[in-house]
Amino acid sequence: MKARPVGPSLDGWHRYYFGEEGPSLSVTTATSVIDKPALDQWRVNQTALVALKNSHALDALPLDEALRAVKAATEGIRVDSAEFGTACHALFHEHATGTEHPVVQIGSDEERFLQSFALFMDDYDLDKPWASELAVFNDTNMTAGRVDQIWYASERLATELGVDVGDLVMLDDKTGKAASGETELQLAGYSSMQYF
Repeated sequence: MKARPVGPSLDGWHRYYFGEEGPSLSVTTATSVIDKPALDQWRVNQTALVALKNSHALDALPLDEALRAVKAATEGIRVDSAEFGTACHALFHEHATGTEHPVVQIGSDEERFLQSFALFMDDYDLDKPWASELAVFNDTNMTAGRVDQIWYASERLATELGVDVGDLVMLDDKTGKAASGETELQLAGYSSMQYF
């Protein structure tokens, strides 16, 4: 049997272990059962776009093959979108912590999001986070997760969040058009946790 790492680790079902302790359910996995109408609409729109853009090629296929082709293309778009979000999270972490200089293609969507993140840090007078990509857990309800960033609240951040300057505040990076109700539950789940 393979030995578990001493620190936090994640298995194939997105469950966290802390050394030999676990499994703890990921907060994002727990909240993934929530209905997401905007995401469902995005998937419908992507499927329709794939079908419309490839209508001539799809017309030449038997119906079951055309259906498989549309499903595969739509799944590819979903995977690309998820990988884009993961790549942006890594860039934000590198920029915020200054551990590495983020490298992006000029004119790419990644560059656009990285510039927006840098502007956010400037606008809110944020220097370096107290923690970034921090594994957290709650022994009582056996949940865990990874917090994108924890910052000391600047004056503007404190005013907007209704906390005191210098309080620790948790921020979650999103690359979608808007935060969903799921985000509030995710952060609420993280707020009762200890860090590792």
